[in-house]
Amino acid sequence: MLSNVLRPRGHMKKESIGVTILERLEGAYESWTDPKMGDIPDESALIEILKQNLQQEVDGAWEEFIKRISSS
Repeated sequence: MLSNVLRPRGHMKKESIGVTILERLEGAYESWTDPKMGDIPDESALIEILKQNLQQEVDGAWEEFIKRISSS
C-alpha cells in the first residue's frame, strides 16, 4: 500500500526505517545517561533535545533527498 513506503516491501529483507531510528535513539539515550559520565542531563531535557535533534536530522535528510531527486 502506498501509505507504507518506508516499510519493507514484498520480498525485500530490509528493516523498517523505524527500527534504525529506534536503535539510534536508544544508543544516544544510553550514552547521555551513562552514570560513568559526569555531565548527565535532566531526563526530561534530554528527551526534548533528542526529539529536536531527531526532527533536525529528518528535515536535513529530507532536504538532501529532494535536492538529489530534483537534480536527476
